[in-house]
Amino acid sequence: PSAPGAPRAERRPRPERSYSLSDAVQEPEGGIDNTLASAFAQVREQLAAAEVDDVVETVAQDEAIEEAFAADKIDAVLETVAEDEAIEEAFAAQKIESIVETVAADHAAEEEAAVETIETIVEAVAADEAALESAATAEVGRLEDAAAANEENEPAVAEAEAEVIETVASLEAAAEEAAAERIAAIVDTVAEDEAIENAFAADKIESIVETVAEDEAAEEEAAAETVESVVETVIEDELAEEAAADETIEGIPEKAAEAKPEG
Repeated sequence: PSAPGAPRAERRPRPERSYSLSDAVQEPEGGIDNTLASAFAQVREQLAAAEVDDVVETVAQDEAIEEAFAADKIDAVLETVAEDEAIEEAFAAQKIESIVETVAADHAAEEEAAVETIETIVEAVAADEAALESAATAEVGRLEDAAAANEENEPAVAEAEAEVIETVASLEAAAEEAAAERIAAIVDTVAEDEAIENAFAADKIESIVETVAEDEAAEEEAAAETVESVVETVIEDELAEEAAADETIEGIPEKAAEAKPEG
């Protein structure tokens, strides 16, 4: 320090400012606090939007998974129904084929037996007629010998020959008529037996077809109920999850407001 009474030293000149007041940072209108609040608000909105997106995406993923699982269950149900119906229809077809084959075999056997019986009848008639005609021929020969021995016998011989021929014709006609009646009866019996067996077989086949139809209808009804239950469960689950998601989304702005920093 200088001694008392000594003259004061001159001040150094103040340096000139290298900036103007206009270069100073202006405080935002409303103050710094409002700017920070706005920034926080934007961050909160972004976080809220991201949280909403997460909720929506989670719901979509959950629904996609459940729908895929439900689709697999429905496919499995439909495949099971198709397999069961195919097995039952194949089994029914085998039973029907067996019935048809049995009927055909029975018809063939009965017709074959009928043919053999008819052939026996025809052969018997032919043999009887041959024997009868042979006897008639012998009788006619004897009569002709008698006529040749005595001309007076010729009228009587001629009458006797005519009677022999007429008798043979009458006997043959009667035998053929009887044979025809027996053959007709055989044919009628065969037709009746086949008609009865056909009707019985038709009833059995109809019963098989009806049973298959009833079984398939019952299985398809049960499958439809299962599918309906699966679909209803999916819908209920999705509605419940969407409702929960709506509640979560509605609560996001409130959570964001609660997270607002105190000024």
